[in-house]
Amino acid sequence: MPNDNVSVAEPAASGIAGRLQQAMQWHGGGRLADAETAYRSVLADAPEHPDALHLLGILHAQRGRHAEAARLIAAAIAANPHEAMFHNNYGNVCAERGHLDEAEASYLRALELDGTRLDALNNLGVLLGARGDAQGAEKVLRRVVELAPDFADARQNLANHLFRLGRLPEAVQQCVDGLVVAPRSAALRRLLGVAYSMMGLRDEAIAVWRAWLQAEPGNPLAEHHLRACTGEDVPARAADAYVSSVFDAFAASFDAKLASLAYRAPELVAQAVACHAGEPRCDRAVLDAGCGTGLCAPLLAPWARSLVGVDLSAGMLARARVRGGYDELVQGELVAF
Repeated sequence: MPNDNVSVAEPAASGIAGRLQQAMQWHGGGRLADAETAYRSVLADAPEHPDALHLLGILHAQRGRHAEAARLIAAAIAANPHEAMFHNNYGNVCAERGHLDEAEASYLRALELDGTRLDALNNLGVLLGARGDAQGAEKVLRRVVELAPDFADARQNLANHLFRLGRLPEAVQQCVDGLVVAPRSAALRRLLGVAYSMMGLRDEAIAVWRAWLQAEPGNPLAEHHLRACTGEDVPARAADAYVSSVFDAFAASFDAKLASLAYRAPELVAQAVACHAGEPRCDRAVLDAGCGTGLCAPLLAPWARSLVGVDLSAGMLARARVRGGYDELVQGELVAF
């Protein structure tokens, strides 16, 4: 789980500093369109302002516009090459784009500039794992946890790494230790319950899911796993809330993950449409059922008089909205729709 930094400040009255502070406040509050306008206002008067460039880059990354994010954060680094935060966040964008060599170099540079940046060290550990350097990743992630036992993201990343290596008892111990200092960590709870299940410790897994539900009644992840584990009240299909929760969490990394798998479904869909619908004349009403982040939109557009996308995940739809191409996007279960 990459870690980046967006500071939130109180708005000032006027001038570049005031507009930047206002933009940061909107950014931290989720008002991304307003924040983008304000950042651009700052850059109109100060085109090389490093903080405005960096924060606008972060905003673009949050919207899935990673190429533009990389350009802006690189410009921020050119304006202020000694800010470790910029290098860390540039590394995050490079990692999202699959540029792993550049990402690793950026994390290392951030650590050269500021050896106390545990977020950069954590991100480096995740990257090394993604590159197949299991030993290096474990060494780095253990170092982060030693330095900051309450750093829940690093603990989660180490537990996940051990889990993928099949070292389930060690993963369990990391989850247990992590939940002592971060008792509300959903990721650690989920991983602990799944690890217990895979180890055949059914009662322990059930206890995890029930404790989670006691702390957070109605949590869709806990409810789903408890039913799967006990075999009681199992629905015919996963609940909408569970599916939505899973894909909301996956939305930010969805496109990059599919790219790494040489995913061809949108291309194959377009080929099938061409086979059955003939030459594109922009004359059809098209529904993209389960549209996700909108990967099919540009390929379906030539046939569409109107193009509607439907998906359960608000996070996925937000990415599709940024990608564009749809006349309407609807959050809903596709069969019901």
